[in-house]
Amino acid sequence: MTLPALNTSDVLIAGVPWPRHKLFAVIAGLVAFLVVGVVTTSTAAAVLSGAGVGLAVGVALKMLAHPRR
Repeated sequence: MTLPALNTSDVLIAGVPWPRHKLFAVIAGLVAFLVVGVVTTSTAAAVLSGAGVGLAVGVALKMLAHPRR
């Protein structure tokens, strides 16, 4: 069995390489989901906030990691 080639910015999770910006986006979205869920006790607000924060963090970190030339 061969392993996938890893970049310096990849993290192995269950044998699958994940770019660090995606990992940070998932963690930020989960934290936002939990904080908004506890503060507002509203599932809809928590889910939308978590998704929005995750998307914003993922896009921002991707743009910072790979600037246009």
